[in-house]
Amino acid sequence: MNYNLNRALGIFLTLIVIAMNNPVYAQEIPTYDKHNTSEGIVETHFIGHGSLMFKVNGYVIFIDPASSSGDFEFLPKADLILITHEHGDHLDPDLIGKLKKKETLLFCNKISTMTIPWGLIMSEGDR
Repeated sequence: MNYNLNRALGIFLTLIVIAMNNPVYAQEIPTYDKHNTSEGIVETHFIGHGSLMFKVNGYVIFIDPASSSGDFEFLPKADLILITHEHGDHLDPDLIGKLKKKETLLFCNKISTMTIPWGLIMSEGDR
């Protein structure tokens, strides 16, 4: 290879490495808020669209986890999952299967149990 081609290739590879490590191009680390409560510090993580994750005293709660809302790959397994309704951007059975532990509880509306039969039905006004 001639000198100019080697130099151009070196510059190109350097730019790729810089772009891959530059926060403008990389996926952002999810931000979260911390709230002091009588039960301890509660972390509120906004994942995207309707998907949220809460952490309190090592307990992990997901609301409407859906793959279309963000990257869940490095998030912890769920102790509790709450599904607000059966639409695909709020109820993602494949992702729920990945987030679920043996002892995970899932509360949802009656229609959602047609997709997630192990879900516990929660109706308006239930506590």
